[in-house]
Amino acid sequence: MKYPPEIIDRVREATDIVAVISEHVRLKKAGRAMKGLCPFHQEKTPSFHVNPDRQIFKCFGCGAGGDVYRFLMDAEKMNFPEAIQLLAGKVGIPLPRAGWAPSEEQSVFPALEWAASFYRTELAGRTGGPARDYLQKRGILPETVARFGLGWAPPGWDGLLKAADRRFTPALLVRAGLVIESERGGHYDRFRSRVIVPIRTPLGRTVGFGARTLGPEEPKYVNSSETEVFQKGKILFGLPEAKESLKNVEEAIVVEGYMDAMALSQGGIGNVVASCGTAFTENQAALLRRYVERAVLLFDGDVAGIRAAWKSAGTFLAAGLTVRIVALPAGHDPDSFVVERGAEELSQRIAEAPGVVGFAQSVLLDKVERREDLIKAFAVLGAQIDDPIRRRLLLQEAGERFRFDEETLVRETASLRGDKGTARRVPGTPPRAPVGAKDPLGRAYLGMLLAAMDPPEEHVIEEAALREAGLRELYSKWLELREQGAVEPRLRLLEDPAYRDQVSELLTEEDWPVEAMPEIVGRLGERVRKEKGKTLQEAIREAEARGDPALARRLLAEHQALKDVG
Repeated sequence: MKYPPEIIDRVREATDIVAVISEHVRLKKAGRAMKGLCPFHQEKTPSFHVNPDRQIFKCFGCGAGGDVYRFLMDAEKMNFPEAIQLLAGKVGIPLPRAGWAPSEEQSVFPALEWAASFYRTELAGRTGGPARDYLQKRGILPETVARFGLGWAPPGWDGLLKAADRRFTPALLVRAGLVIESERGGHYDRFRSRVIVPIRTPLGRTVGFGARTLGPEEPKYVNSSETEVFQKGKILFGLPEAKESLKNVEEAIVVEGYMDAMALSQGGIGNVVASCGTAFTENQAALLRRYVERAVLLFDGDVAGIRAAWKSAGTFLAAGLTVRIVALPAGHDPDSFVVERGAEELSQRIAEAPGVVGFAQSVLLDKVERREDLIKAFAVLGAQIDDPIRRRLLLQEAGERFRFDEETLVRETASLRGDKGTARRVPGTPPRAPVGAKDPLGRAYLGMLLAAMDPPEEHVIEEAALREAGLRELYSKWLELREQGAVEPRLRLLEDPAYRDQVSELLTEEDWPVEAMPEIVGRLGERVRKEKGKTLQEAIREAEARGDPALARRLLAEHQALKDVG
């Protein structure tokens, strides 16, 4: 249904946009605004801003922006009715109801939430006895069952299908990953005789399920199929339950299994997340990076667990996270360790966990037959890290700790990366942008600059900070007029047919408050430093590819000096 404008405005005004976005992004105070890593594109330097006064968000990196409704629609894949219903429920504003709108009938979210409720009811019901016994034997307490919304898929081929009759069509249940269409055109339940573990988005919306057998039969776990709202490589299990703890501790404990995550959470270790049945992906690492800067990998203590930890370390390091690794005794996984030795001893091991080099020294050194294998292991790890500074520091530490020949280690890593030297850009030149690409930050800056009567000298920036050629040309003309003593360069530009349309467009784009200008100027200055840093990084890559560690160290020192200036 179509909601009245006054209701839409009332819900928006009653909603704290910072609180909503904080469910997805770790925000930090930046003047009167808040900023963090953008949830809509991968970045390592925050360019995502939230203005609490105006109740809007804006990313100066990818250009995404809007109000709290737009954020939920983009971040949670909601349609507008779902977004306003969610927010209205949070702030206690009743909405007019006239049945589901056509767009809502097509959404899989109501079916998924209903299925979660169905499975919970079945766990508490007549057929759920074996599942309740299983959870009790595993030491899963009733409060943990409730916290994670565990359920039970009853035996039989059509328990959920029959219960959903007249609520949801079989076609919609197939889209939601809840039932499977047979070759003969019929349908049957995807999950049968299994404990059900809901998988939720950061806001707690159910998007899929994991399901475990009660016995040793294989496969022990099955997941929902990939759907329009569930891609297992892009979501982290336990994130909605862990968010508050992640904010407080500023570090995540990363495990592989659902039961591991629940056991740690039950033991008081709340900052724990898990994969959804696959090896950790770049998308999952980037998602975690929005909330914390440090990750502790806590995998099984067997050889497979050690290999998985080392492989995952590269993924998390590449995302910009600082990584430590816990070495559990052979034969233990996080769940069994908590049960046998307690959460307190596990917390101590987590606190004492070494970084990747220390882990290699204490664990990998005894597992490799030759030192060459360890060099290759570090080369594989380093090759996954795109940032040459962080990669260089890792390889230096490994070389010093194990007395490797640094040149050999660097050369092996460069070989795996395929680095053969790259063309170097002259420092200070503007970065190349795709033809027709917009520069939201540069446009915001020029719009505010043109609107100002007499901008102070500290608001004047380097032309190289602007990524659009047209913006640089206009800004160069503005500087020329300013140097000539023009009182209001804007008026002169509006009189010039060559610039009139562009100036008018910039002056009528999004109206950012005056107090945002210092932050924007700072971001543009950071952009210039970053581009100079990239040039140094390219030079470091060339030095590594040529096997010149002395030059690489000198360039690394220059890069550090550039960071100190920023």
